[in-house]
Amino acid sequence: MGDRVWFGAFSKVYKVVTIASDTVVVANSIVTKNFVNGKCIIGGSHCRMLKENTV
Repeated sequence: MGDRVWFGAFSKVYKVVTIASDTVVVANSIVTKNFVNGKCIIGGSHCRMLKENTV
C-alpha cells in the first residue's frame, strides 16, 4: 500500500496486492491484482484502471 491511497465504501483488497501511491479505489470494488502506476482511479468487480494521471 502506497501513501495517500483512498478506499471507497465496501471495497475489498486481497492480501498479496500492491497499490501505488495517490490511488483512489472506487466504492464496491474488489482489487485482485497489482497496480504499480500511481495517480490513478481504479474500480470494478475485478479492478481495472478507470482514469490515469489524476493528480
